[in-house]
Amino acid sequence: MVICVITLTVAYAILIQNLDINGVASVKKSEWNIHFTNVLSPQASGHATGGNTTLNEKKTVLTITDGTFLAPGDKIVYTFDIVNKGNIPAILSAAPVISTPTCTSTDTVSATNICANDLVYTLTYVDGSQINNGDTLAAGETKKAKLTLSLKNE
Repeated sequence: MVICVITLTVAYAILIQNLDINGVASVKKSEWNIHFTNVLSPQASGHATGGNTTLNEKKTVLTITDGTFLAPGDKIVYTFDIVNKGNIPAILSAAPVISTPTCTSTDTVSATNICANDLVYTLTYVDGSQINNGDTLAAGETKKAKLTLSLKNE
């Protein structure tokens, strides 16, 4: 009986002990910094001439203007880097959508038809693989991409 009482007393003493944990934890500030850089001069083929590229102040919007196509099969390729200068990985939550280009000409109807039906534009990595939902860009990583605009061959 004495052994049972001593065992219960020790077990009870162990169970009611306070556990104090003291320490300091620090959390590093997370930084989000995804942008475009290293925008190269457009590479035109056929009768096309490359346009102008500009980046906004934060380098998050790439604008392309003044590319000219004169014949079916003409092509302009714009190459640039997508950079993650932040300290957290970026995950693409949706496949990128390119704004529909605006086409101009002295013949507005023809320009609109060509833009809607004959102008092909694709955004890929430089190796030609598609940029897809779920793609990641690790902290400090850079990926090369290209935008290709071309007129369909008739």
